[in-house]
Amino acid sequence: MSESQNPPVWGILLAAGQGTRYQKAHPGEDKLLAPLPNAAKPSTVLAHSLLALAAQTERTAVIIHPDQKCRYQQLLQIKHSLAQQGHPLTILTDEQCLDGMGASLASVARHWLQTAKTAPYGVLVALADMPWIQPASYQTVTRALRHYAIAAPSYQQKRGHPVGFRWTLLQQLATLEGDQGARMLIKNHGCHQIATADPGVLMDIDHPEDLRQQPER
Repeated sequence: MSESQNPPVWGILLAAGQGTRYQKAHPGEDKLLAPLPNAAKPSTVLAHSLLALAAQTERTAVIIHPDQKCRYQQLLQIKHSLAQQGHPLTILTDEQCLDGMGASLASVARHWLQTAKTAPYGVLVALADMPWIQPASYQTVTRALRHYAIAAPSYQQKRGHPVGFRWTLLQQLATLEGDQGARMLIKNHGCHQIATADPGVLMDIDHPEDLRQQPER
């Protein structure tokens, strides 16, 4: 593998969040299933985020709570579409997802440690409510994993997503709990930040009006 090639990575999409702030404004609606305005083609927040990650990884896993039936049905449709393109998508459900992102990330890490027959160079962790991350930002983080154990993009000196981890850290990711995400790993190992011109690395959807955001390019 030459330095000009991106190392092989797998993707993890955390998609179990309940979106409580969004539902306070629109009771009964799921922000991840909301149509994404001004997308190049009709798409939901969930589909757009997942396909953006899958386009930059060799295989992808997405995790939701077992009660999120509508999300699951949409993910099955996306899985079928990706399979036709030769991209494996694993859909995981876990009751512990309600404990937070750390629990979700640990569940995926344990699954791959138990099932992976080969190991990629690293993993990219993205959030399902961040649909505006540009391909270059994913690629920048992937390349940084050649030299750093953990890497992430930044915009205007603020760290964003996706966060990349070397595969050697997967065992530690598998022990995470609660809603702290990977903060302890980042504290212990440091996180190399790569400055980008992509505001999408910071832009998530918490409220209905957030859907109308348009990243400046």
